[in-house]
Amino acid sequence: MGEESVADLSNFFPLTAYKSKLGLAESYRVELLKEITKDYKKENIDHKKNETAWTGDVSGFEFLHVRKSFENLFKEISNQVETYRETLKVADNVFDFYYTRSWATVTTNQQDIQFHKHLQSHITAVYYLKVPKDSGDIILEPFLGYNQNEFIPGLLQKKSFTDGTLEPSLYLSPGAGINVETDEILIFPSKTSHGTVKSKAQESRISISADIVAVLKDSNSKEYFLPPLDMWRKF
Repeated sequence: MGEESVADLSNFFPLTAYKSKLGLAESYRVELLKEITKDYKKENIDHKKNETAWTGDVSGFEFLHVRKSFENLFKEISNQVETYRETLKVADNVFDFYYTRSWATVTTNQQDIQFHKHLQSHITAVYYLKVPKDSGDIILEPFLGYNQNEFIPGLLQKKSFTDGTLEPSLYLSPGAGINVETDEILIFPSKTSHGTVKSKAQESRISISADIVAVLKDSNSKEYFLPPLDMWRKF
């Protein structure tokens, strides 16, 4: 009998989510929690009655990165974004990075964050300030709802997994769940569709999201990226 052949699988077109521990002191995290809780309660609304989480960006609290109390947090996030850039092998002398928006989310029992994209930015960073047990994983979906391995249109519909046609795998999956813990940061392309599993925790999960835009340091001979900000003119 001949030797059994072994398949050689080549996986292309990856989506990489970068996750790391930030290492912020607990005392500092408590300070940030107090400030976010103050924002959360300022509207004098019982947000726990909603099915979806409270998000500061649509409540008037979308610029945490300019607050003095959050300065150290965003210094650490910046360092992690630099490591993310290095991981993807993007040269360090081509782009400047800018925070455009940043906000907190508060998710209580039986709430979730519905699937969405941040199409107005390039990189999204999420810092998990407080993550109680069973408060819900974050789910990343394929770009534009399209999976390269879906060789039959509609193969990835929910029914395929419930009727035994498919089982979730690295190769064919409608999304990937990522378990996160307190003091961890997650960084991924902003165009990635993402949402969360419904929380089953009695305590609130609190995270801080930041949208980041990459702008050319020098636009000479480069056509497709945003030019330097000092060359922009308002009219």
